[in-house]
Amino acid sequence: MREASMIPLEFYQIYDIIVRGNSPKYVQWRLEGTQINNPNHFADMAAVSGSISALNNNVVATSDFHTGAFPAEYGDVLSGVYDIGLRTGNNKKYEGVFGFGLSGIDLTLEGPFKKGYNGSFLVNYRYSTISILDKLGALDALNGSLNFQDATVKLVFPTKKAGSFTLYGLGGKSNFELIDVTPSSFDTPGDRGLKSDIFEDFNKNSQLYNTGLKHVINIGKNSFLNSSATYSYEGLTDNIFETKLLTFSGRKDSLINLGLNYYGKSNKQICRLLSTFHHKFNAQHTLQIGSNYNLFLLDINQSNRIDDTQKRINLLSFNGEIETWRNFINYKYRVSDRFSIVAGLHNMNVLYNQKSTLEPRVAMSLQVGNHGALQIGYGNHSNMESVQHYLVTQTDASGKETVPNKDLGLLRADHYLIGYENRFAKNFRAKIEVYYQDLYNLPVENNPDSYFSTIVESSDFRYAELVNKGKGRNYGVELTLEKFLSNNFYFLLNGSLFESKYTALDGIERNTPFNSKYLANFLAGKEFIGLGRKKNRTIGVNAKAFYAGGRRIIPLLRDSNGNLAVQPDKNLFWDYSKAFEDKLDDQYQIIVSANYKWNRQKTTHEIFLNFDNVTNRKGKISEFYDKSEPNSIGYLTQFGIFPNLLYRVYF
Repeated sequence: MREASMIPLEFYQIYDIIVRGNSPKYVQWRLEGTQINNPNHFADMAAVSGSISALNNNVVATSDFHTGAFPAEYGDVLSGVYDIGLRTGNNKKYEGVFGFGLSGIDLTLEGPFKKGYNGSFLVNYRYSTISILDKLGALDALNGSLNFQDATVKLVFPTKKAGSFTLYGLGGKSNFELIDVTPSSFDTPGDRGLKSDIFEDFNKNSQLYNTGLKHVINIGKNSFLNSSATYSYEGLTDNIFETKLLTFSGRKDSLINLGLNYYGKSNKQICRLLSTFHHKFNAQHTLQIGSNYNLFLLDINQSNRIDDTQKRINLLSFNGEIETWRNFINYKYRVSDRFSIVAGLHNMNVLYNQKSTLEPRVAMSLQVGNHGALQIGYGNHSNMESVQHYLVTQTDASGKETVPNKDLGLLRADHYLIGYENRFAKNFRAKIEVYYQDLYNLPVENNPDSYFSTIVESSDFRYAELVNKGKGRNYGVELTLEKFLSNNFYFLLNGSLFESKYTALDGIERNTPFNSKYLANFLAGKEFIGLGRKKNRTIGVNAKAFYAGGRRIIPLLRDSNGNLAVQPDKNLFWDYSKAFEDKLDDQYQIIVSANYKWNRQKTTHEIFLNFDNVTNRKGKISEFYDKSEPNSIGYLTQFGIFPNLLYRVYF
């Protein structure tokens, strides 16, 4: 029997961004102000997860993260908007950064196109193989290989009369080949991995490409037009191969290769055209009007083998297109120096099934005293479901295929918030915000006995006939205390108390799986500069601490006495009637890092050391059936301590 593999959970969970109890799939990613696909390596079919960002810190500029009642320009999003900016390359001189370490290498180059021209370029390439760390014994028995590479580019072309043009792109490739994947590493499609005589090997390949051409031109003294044409591609291939263990009386065990079980292939191409007109009438009145067209070109196939036979069933097979068209108008009225109102209307249209919405948004800000501000907001929002749900096919007894979810409507939400912010001292900020999100028209399984709604999905998938008859609610309070960087020191402390509930057709109000009820984050960093005999050395230290309640689970079947009651021969493992009632361990993690820099005449050198989960905390995240474990219950846990050592030279 082969040894079981262990792949760090962070490779699949660290980039799950859960905003106010909503699934991470409802976060919208943007690059240079334009919507893009999930920018993470090792993504999944639901476009939710992904473990390692394809964006490198060397190229990222100031970025915005919007939550709550966002302005009218943001549409087809429910929980949060992550708008990432790429910094502009140096247009005066050539510079570069080269780094190599335990997790790979990266190179950044930037500079002007030519002397006297304000245009510039910025390019970055990174190649990494986590397998190097495993060979050094830094990982827990990674039985296989895991690699990724990515590149980023930003080219800026200003002109005297035709405005400014920006060409940008982000691309990445990743793959792994893992042997003997078990539920202690991650959950593969289907429950076959829970059977003690089945061993699974998992091969994954993924690609992502996002590129765009942005144009900004002034129209008179008080107006400008911002337009973009973009192309995004996401390609995923998942293959799960199985081997079965046969035991003979009086003889040694024997392995039989069953071949390919699960197969998944997804190619998503998205073409976008968008333009926004900005006009400032005067100091009090500002107007924005915009339109956004999206064309989704989809080629998706998923299939499973039926038990140990070679017969296969198609879970999903579609090759076609879906179009959406969004429009908005936003108006800001600065009533006085202390009071302003922003009001807008967003229009969402799904041309595939002729569904549309009108979504009002309004926000008010009132300055209180010399340092405080009261903020009140309301927003109505809609969101398309993951495209694969619209494309599900079902076959009746006569063999006729139907597409039951073609007319699925948009899920909707009313979001209310009130907050107060006070900059009580120089470089200090404190903020409190209370919110309530009323969810309606939620897609739920068309079965009065089912718990299932699409809002409980994360990286798993379930295909069923859906109706827009579910509801939910998220509410809570968030607190933030921040010291901006000054005197080479910063810190950020925030925390949240919240509830996240939903109701499917079974009429039971349940926790969502993301209802951990509380969380807290703390970040701090300090630089010590001017060290050494030549005052040319710097030491920096940083720390991050995270604490949260555990994620809700669907438990294993148990009898009235609490004893395990699974039936592997019938493929019965999970107690769906108790979905998301309970959780396991609370989760916490501490990350510490330190860097040492020394300046030379033409170069700067840096050594960087980082430890994720420095306490080696391995809290339980979910449970699964494993008869080799005590009480036949195994646990998916946090990954342990994870080190990284890196050397960089700036030239």
